[in-house]
Amino acid sequence: MDFELLKLELDGAFLVYNKNIADNCGYKEVFFDSSAFIKHEVDVNFKKDYLFYSEFRTFRGLYVQKNVSPASKLLTVLFGSILVVVVDLRSSSDTFGQSIKFELSSDENCSLVLPEGVAFGYLTLSDFSCVNFKLETEFYDNLTGIRYDDKKLNIDIDIEFEPLVCDDVCYVAYDKVI
Repeated sequence: MDFELLKLELDGAFLVYNKNIADNCGYKEVFFDSSAFIKHEVDVNFKKDYLFYSEFRTFRGLYVQKNVSPASKLLTVLFGSILVVVVDLRSSSDTFGQSIKFELSSDENCSLVLPEGVAFGYLTLSDFSCVNFKLETEFYDNLTGIRYDDKKLNIDIDIEFEPLVCDDVCYVAYDKVI
């Protein structure tokens, strides 16, 4: 099984277009295949999966792991539509301090690979969303967050409603993370 990869503007981040395998009852979809990732020279060692259920207008993150080995992530929207926001916190990266945002939907049959050392979060745009996270480390070890509306980030999520910021982490200023 092979995947189509699309590099994003942020160094080390890309979309993985998953392949559907049709059968007489519907289809199967492969979200992760280590041999395909190796073929594309993507070195990951996922250890844990999480499933996040969120209602409309919920903003989760921007998640940051402090004082632990940074870990890559694979995000797949299983149901619904989300606006993803990613900020590069790697001082050695060519895209340090830059952010990207884009919509990701379960209708697109794709996953998002994020490199270690980035902050990420998402806003649920549909009535609800189910998002699967594959991680190389324990997600909640030393987890903190940066609010999407931190003035130093200058991220405009361009929506017509007030997001409900999830209180699953302690939020700190961007300056305290970098």
